[in-house]
Amino acid sequence: MYDEAYMICRNIEEVMDMFSEELYELDKNTVQYMIDEMQDTIDEQKDIIDKQNQVLNQTNQTLNKSIRKIVTLQRKNHLPEEEIQREIMEEYHLSEEEVKSYFE
Repeated sequence: MYDEAYMICRNIEEVMDMFSEELYELDKNTVQYMIDEMQDTIDEQKDIIDKQNQVLNQTNQTLNKSIRKIVTLQRKNHLPEEEIQREIMEEYHLSEEEVKSYFE
């Protein structure tokens, strides 16, 4: 009788060990799956940010060219540099340092 109870306990212990190992493996796989999903999301977001940065850079280049043309035209019209700078600062909400870069 003692041997029978002992064997049942041993069998239950072995089953629990197997169950624990399976749970460990399942947890490990779940974590890896979640990491993979998060990496996919990060990659997608990075692509979106890269595209937005390209558009922003193109827009900034266009704006810079436009402001430089304005400076050139205003100089041809003999407007004082200070007035041109002030108008650009007001129109484009730029600092004095930013505006001065267009006059170099």
